[in-house]
Amino acid sequence: MTSPAARVRLHVAIDLQYEVAAPGADFIFNLQLAHTPQQSVVWESLQVSQPVAQVAHTDAATRARLLCLTAQPGRLQVSYRATADLHFHVAEPASVLEVPIAELAPEAIPYLYPSRYCQSDQLTALATQLFGHLPRGYLRIQAVQRWVQSQVSFQSATSNSTTSALDTLRDRVGVCRDFAHLMIAMCRALNVPARFTTATDSHRHRARCGRFVVRHHLRASHVHGAADRCIGPERCAGRLGTAGAPHAGAVHGRRQQGAIVNRTG
Repeated sequence: MTSPAARVRLHVAIDLQYEVAAPGADFIFNLQLAHTPQQSVVWESLQVSQPVAQVAHTDAATRARLLCLTAQPGRLQVSYRATADLHFHVAEPASVLEVPIAELAPEAIPYLYPSRYCQSDQLTALATQLFGHLPRGYLRIQAVQRWVQSQVSFQSATSNSTTSALDTLRDRVGVCRDFAHLMIAMCRALNVPARFTTATDSHRHRARCGRFVVRHHLRASHVHGAADRCIGPERCAGRLGTAGAPHAGAVHGRRQQGAIVNRTG
């Protein structure tokens, strides 16, 4: 049974400061909230302290909004403020089913493939052993999420830019992005399209995400009635919540082809 959509209004504030060394530096920012059917940007303001040329780009597939600029030596400050309305899809978990491969939208198919950080082709046997017998839908994805939480411990400074899902599975420790990479890989191994996205999270998850408060990582899986809504690795349901309990997180975009692009995490 599906309940009427719930709406949450969020106010976002992000401030970044850099000391740029000579001769200058190129920046690609992924700060501005994405415009999606589930997320309406009511108001926003972007301020850059240096009077330099700015180039804006919106990714057609993910709706991620990128800002590119070349900063001069000295201090660079970037401030972003926004107000957004989030429209949640609220449904009983048991009613949310996986989309059969033959019915997938073409834009979702790339997120079935293994990638640099999510080597799903090497996890097929494990994923099938652990979750292949479960009914296909939200509850199976939730089982993957709980398994990842039970197998991996959160600890800062335990991974780097080369750490992949296989590394996290071996070491059983990582940060938010490592939880997400492992969960993405396991979902893809089950033929469920999954990708990495970034968001500005509400403060309610401060205790669970350590220092990853402002930019929290959400994993989006493809299920009936919830395409591109997030079922996060820490029960942050992004734009998909259990009945009556949606989670608030304003979405920015994704990271890398099928795994991560903000390119912060």
